[in-house]
Amino acid sequence: MKKILLFVLLPLMLLGGGGAGLFFSGMLGGGEEGVEEQVEEKPKRRVRELRENPIYFELADLVLSVRDDQDRRRFMIMKVAVEVDQEPDVEKIKIRSDEVRDRILVLMSRQEMETLNTPERIYTLREAVEDTVFDLFAEDEEMILGVDIRNVRVQ
Repeated sequence: MKKILLFVLLPLMLLGGGGAGLFFSGMLGGGEEGVEEQVEEKPKRRVRELRENPIYFELADLVLSVRDDQDRRRFMIMKVAVEVDQEPDVEKIKIRSDEVRDRILVLMSRQEMETLNTPERIYTLREAVEDTVFDLFAEDEEMILGVDIRNVRVQ
């Protein structure tokens, strides 16, 4: 009797429990009814047109400390320029320039030195800075044409 329990019922119970777990977790056909898949779409990047006389507002140098791979603090100085559509938009950026700087500094404070090692990583960082500025001026989204990282120095 013990052999029947050990070799027949125990494996059946394990297989049944595992199958039920997979079914209810949605991995095995179940759990899909009534569940809508939520996909977060990233906003599409604007294609910046080359302009004859682009209008930029340069933020004051951003100075922050980052850690290198040996856990030492290094100073990073970054120059950021915001391209705007019209000259009056420069004033709107100036009024909120401290807020723009703050948001970029918060973003940059999460970065490590390895983020700046390759051009691809700097490009990704520029996209993150651009997204930060676009989010800040979401109510006037047509005003901001783009964000450039003009210079990055690490000392």
